[in-house]
This record gives sequence, structure tokens and C-alpha cells, in this order.
Amino acid sequence: MTIAFSTLFTFCFAWVTVYIFLRFLHAVWTVTEHFNRVLSLEFRSRPQGGSLSIALESAVKVMGWGSIAALPVGTVSFFAALFR
Repeated sequence: MTIAFSTLFTFCFAWVTVYIFLRFLHAVWTVTEHFNRVLSLEFRSRPQGGSLSIALESAVKVMGWGSIAALPVGTVSFFAALFR
């Protein structure tokens, strides 16, 4: 049972780590997009979202909702494996 709790904790930890990385990547992507828009001479009323931007945004949303469940489950499984 300890191995199952340890595996579950590792999975949840990896899930939250990937979510934080994708969130950081999305933030860098957004800042770069807005910074380049300020430097360009043409005026766009609304920045055009490319397929990569849309895919990254949807991945961040899915990972975020999953992290809401993974963080408590991972914490409980860590303590269950630790005190077993």
C-alpha cells in the first residue's frame, strides 16, 4: 500500500509541477506578445490569437482544474505513505 501511495504522490507532484511550468510558459508568451505589439508600428485593435496560443491557454485551463484535485490528493497520499 505504501508503494501505491508513493506512486500517487509522485503522479500528483508531477502534475502540479507541469501545471506550474505551463502557467509560467503562458505568462512569458503573453508578455512577449504584448511587448512586441507595443513595438510594432501597426495598430491592431485586438491581438490575433494563433493556434499555439489557443492550445497553450486550453492546456493551462485543463491542468489548472486537474491541479485543484491533484494537490489535496497528493498531500493526503504523501502523509498516508509517510505515517503508514
